[in-house]
Amino acid sequence: MEENASKGFIFNLITTFVNFKRGFTHFIDNWNNPQMKNILRTSLIVLITAESACILTAETVTILFYQYSAFMAIPLALIIGTFTLTLVESTRKMRNQQQSKVQDCCLSESQSEFISSSDFRRLSKKSS
Repeated sequence: MEENASKGFIFNLITTFVNFKRGFTHFIDNWNNPQMKNILRTSLIVLITAESACILTAETVTILFYQYSAFMAIPLALIIGTFTLTLVESTRKMRNQQQSKVQDCCLSESQSEFISSSDFRRLSKKSS
């Protein structure tokens, strides 16, 4: 959004709807993808969690600081909602990095030039 901030509000509004249309057509095109159910479920969970965090934060600030709630509730709700999304994405990225390290480790072990002890026993039994 900040890249196109100088182009004006109307341009950004139109760009938002164009991107929404593009995403919706990708969604329709990939409907038969076997992973679509998992993607949709995960997206709904993230959406509900972030929205719930925003609402709970705004309501808590409203209860605690009644007179000053408008100045604090909106920014804090946006920060907490953004933090929720960042937390989900960072844990997903960390999990993917750990899985790739495990896969790399297993690949490097299987490509080793050394013979495992079980293979060595089999070879020694066959040769004798």
